Amino acid sequence: MDTFGSLLPQEFIERFFINTIFLLVLLRFVYYGYTRDRDSLFGFFLFGHGVYLVTGLMHEINISMGFAFGLFAVLSMLRYRTESLSIRDMTYLFLVFVVSLMAAVGPIGNLSLALIDTLLILIVWCCETTGFAAKTVRKSVIYDNTSLTRPENRDQLFADLQERLGERVLDVDVRSVDFLRDSAVLRVTLSADSKRIDQRTGSSYENFVVAPPAIHAATAYTTVSRLRRTRTRAQPGAVE
Repeated sequence: MDTFGSLLPQEFIERFFINTIFLLVLLRFVYYGYTRDRDSLFGFFLFGHGVYLVTGLMHEINISMGFAFGLFAVLSMLRYRTESLSIRDMTYLFLVFVVSLMAAVGPIGNLSLALIDTLLILIVWCCETTGFAAKTVRKSVIYDNTSLTRPENRDQLFADLQERLGERVLDVDVRSVDFLRDSAVLRVTLSADSKRIDQRTGSSYENFVVAPPAIHAATAYTTVSRLRRTRTRAQPGAVE
């Protein structure tokens, strides 16, 4: 009868636990600590173990790095094709794949593997802090005063939006202007110091209507729906 050690080599078991520990630190204490997205935490954690098991058990077949990254592409299309992921989530997914792939087929010792994973997690943690870059919130605003969208009135536009939204405005991008209804669609970037960050992306993207009652609600709804469809088509792998 085959023993447990003969079925699974000791090196495979050791690297499995190393991979599990560093995936747990990366996802539970870094990713989940900043996003609070349990669904993605669950999927990324199991995805990393799946990559490790497949590549680790096929290691004796002399698997190539090209095959391994091809496997990542196939699995990404199968599992995540129906849901558009943010750049942030795709980056974490790639890091999960890298950590698991290094643990499974990396030609390095366990100590070197642990040091590389530790360095990688430290880099990710530093990037998540506000010391690397301030967190921001983006809102799509239907604005009612087109005269303030002129370049020479930019300071007044900032002040008006800041007063209405109640948050510090960092940047304003005029997406479109409708002179017939005296309205404009703005993409406003705000400081996230006093606002809860979106659980999935780390930055909030919401739609607001800053307009008088003269603008019909159906028009505002149509404009917001068009913006959502445009953003969906612009994201890689998104399916309408």
